[in-house]
Amino acid sequence: MIRFRCCLESGVSLTETLVGLSLVGLLAGFTLSVVHAWQVRFKALEIPQALTADIVYVQGMAIRQGRSVGLVLELPDPKGYRICIDTNGDGLSRSDIQKGWDVCPGPEIRLERSPWIQAVELRWGAHRMIICNSWGLCTSARTCWVVLPIRERGCLVWNGTTSQTRWERSLVP
Repeated sequence: MIRFRCCLESGVSLTETLVGLSLVGLLAGFTLSVVHAWQVRFKALEIPQALTADIVYVQGMAIRQGRSVGLVLELPDPKGYRICIDTNGDGLSRSDIQKGWDVCPGPEIRLERSPWIQAVELRWGAHRMIICNSWGLCTSARTCWVVLPIRERGCLVWNGTTSQTRWERSLVP
């Protein structure tokens, strides 16, 4: 039998050493894939938390300012949204935003917080906006996205009248 020079004292053969190294490699590969899937799931949970926080922020802003404030999807990126404010007193609308009568002062906020989180389907109620009025009542919305590496779909359902959120997860076929 062929033996390693360094392993003469212990009596470990080349075959045993290679088998041991391959088992260590297999275990390391399995562990890394599990850790990566856990990390992707954890990062995917940041989307509904951040989105809920932004909706609550807009709701408070509308109450404080006494006017309509909302999250407007697709200005200009379909995977992002902006916080927009009604400045002319007739409610927040896309046509007023395009004319410059309603403003979106802040930067665009993207749903994709990490490069491996891919939001591929987004749906937000009428006119693709969540609008809160001066009383704090908001339009209802359902926002969905798909996490491709783990083939999961997540949806955040926002009830505008009760300010309740529901988080749903399902596998993508």
